[in-house]
Amino acid sequence: MGAAETLIVIAVVGCSHIHTPQFAQIVNHRPECRVKAVWDADAARAEKWAGEFKTSATADLSAIWKDPEL
Repeated sequence: MGAAETLIVIAVVGCSHIHTPQFAQIVNHRPECRVKAVWDADAARAEKWAGEFKTSATADLSAIWKDPEL
């Protein structure tokens, strides 16, 4: 990432969308993007996609909404 670029920190909320695999592939190849957390109503699905996004899953959706970095 160059000096002029800003890190984009995101959370993935809901992972059942048909485009989630493509989104993971795109985000994982963008050095200016970082997924901080993954949440899904299905905890197993959240864990699976957290692994794909190289981050952690959270069961606390409110923590995502309250996180000032996101």
